[in-house]
Amino acid sequence: MKTVRVLHIDDDADDSYFLFDALSKLVDTPAYRFTTTASEAKCFLENGSFIPDVIFVDYYMPITNGIDFLLWIKQQPKLQEIPTIVLSTIEQQEVYDLAQAAGAQNFFLKPSDFNDWFNLVKSALASTKIARDTSTSV
Repeated sequence: MKTVRVLHIDDDADDSYFLFDALSKLVDTPAYRFTTTASEAKCFLENGSFIPDVIFVDYYMPITNGIDFLLWIKQQPKLQEIPTIVLSTIEQQEVYDLAQAAGAQNFFLKPSDFNDWFNLVKSALASTKIARDTSTSV
């Protein structure tokens, strides 16, 4: 089975634990990188040290928010096709609209418990090309 590479950018480390735990229950061989800042994620991506199959990015982050990061991704020819999922703790139509306009693959509200995280990751992976490219049962 193909390894599924996931980059998660979020200023809340607890969310990293939930997302990785859900991912590891859905995918046999996940490769997972977590960073708390968009600038660190840009370094991974620019130097080619970790090119993900899918990116999860929090909307509300200091310095560079998830939409600004997504706009940067879409300007990078080698990265613009990577499915990017925007996450947020607050349900606002404006944030959803911004995410869609910027090219997000999907937008999800951050869950508060593991079962909801599991369902979010399962739905997010199912909505991306990687679900069709692997033999995972997502």
